[in-house]
Amino acid sequence: MFEFFQLLLGQLCVLIKHLLQVVNLIMWGATAGILLSVMYAPFDAETGKHLVTLTESDIYNGFQRTAWGIGLSYIIIACALGQGGKKVILYDNYNCLISGEFCR
Repeated sequence: MFEFFQLLLGQLCVLIKHLLQVVNLIMWGATAGILLSVMYAPFDAETGKHLVTLTESDIYNGFQRTAWGIGLSYIIIACALGQGGKKVILYDNYNCLISGEFCR
């Protein structure tokens, strides 16, 4: 089963490498929508504004990890293929943040 997903991701890498920028932008938007919906879908239930039924809970718990994995996999593949955009972090002392040291 794992080999099937490797084959699928390999074919996706070949496909993504030749995508147009418009399609890439659409995929980034869809990925952001998926990840934000996974993070903020249970917001009303957490704040007490909505009482979650068993069916809603089952649907969310059944699909949350799959949706999160799909969203993150596109980000990883797009960045690995150089379609993740230009330099995202323009902070000069970025190396200090990575190493966890104090910077002046």
